[in-house]
Amino acid sequence: MSGVDPLPEGWETIPLRYVCELYPSVTFDVFDENDDLTFLPMDRVKSGYFIPNTEKFSKYGSSYAAFEDGDIVLAKVTPCFENGNIAIAESLIGGKGFGSSELFVIRPTAAEGRFLFYYFQSSTFKQDGEASMTGAGGLKRVSPDVIRRHPLPFPSRGVQRLIADYLDRETARIDGLTAEKERMLALLEEKRTALISQVVTRGLDPDAPLKPSGQEWLGEIPAHWEPCRIKFVAAALDQGSSALPDLRERQV
Repeated sequence: MSGVDPLPEGWETIPLRYVCELYPSVTFDVFDENDDLTFLPMDRVKSGYFIPNTEKFSKYGSSYAAFEDGDIVLAKVTPCFENGNIAIAESLIGGKGFGSSELFVIRPTAAEGRFLFYYFQSSTFKQDGEASMTGAGGLKRVSPDVIRRHPLPFPSRGVQRLIADYLDRETARIDGLTAEKERMLALLEEKRTALISQVVTRGLDPDAPLKPSGQEWLGEIPAHWEPCRIKFVAAALDQGSSALPDLRERQV
């Protein structure tokens, strides 16, 4: 087919429905209504993981999406789909759970789960999903037909495992670098805030003599400064700069 990049040797292209099942059957026969189960509202499914949460089995109903350990849960509503809100269901209470109806539940059948998990985060799949969206504004949803008909580049199971193992390592490394940079940015923001606070309350001369400000939250200020209420500053600015010298006599 013109315009399509050639596949590596040994790969083929097959519709997703041949390698996974959409909304597979899940039975809850062994649970009582007061049993706790894993429950995932949309905000608990993040980019590559989910935040554990529980709810009573009695709350489960047909309006929710059910899943088991090993299933993939994928957001289908905008902007969660575009943001890559997806997770592999694992370590579920009792091996089963339920969640938002805005989640696709996908069960790998003839493909490695981690391979599909990563493929659903690829730009190729996302573009197809976005093109299929229907609805208006923030209520747009990906068509379930995408999960059934999308042409999946499909290598052997062994190659799928190698790809998934590689992406496990590399994404973990990138996540670590991202976390380190976020910590650095947080420290720089703290330093920025501290610098501003220091200069606007102590001035530019770090050796200037200090005196109590009379305000517990403010502490000491340079000895040649006089505190005044902000309302007086605002009033003086409204009158023009010539009014500013009078502020020295308007102490808190």
